[in-house]
Amino acid sequence: MQDYYSLYTWAKDKQAHFEREAARQRLVRHSRYLSRHLRLSWPIARRKDERKAA
Repeated sequence: MQDYYSLYTWAKDKQAHFEREAARQRLVRHSRYLSRHLRLSWPIARRKDERKAA
């Protein structure tokens, strides 16, 4: 039973790793698209409370 649990946790960890990596790659791909197609100056907008604090 211990071997089954070890295999199960290993598989779940591996699956979580793949999902995190896929999400990271999607984020990079989308950020590249945005940086090429949108010419933005950061920060885009500041909130009123941020202006008061600064």
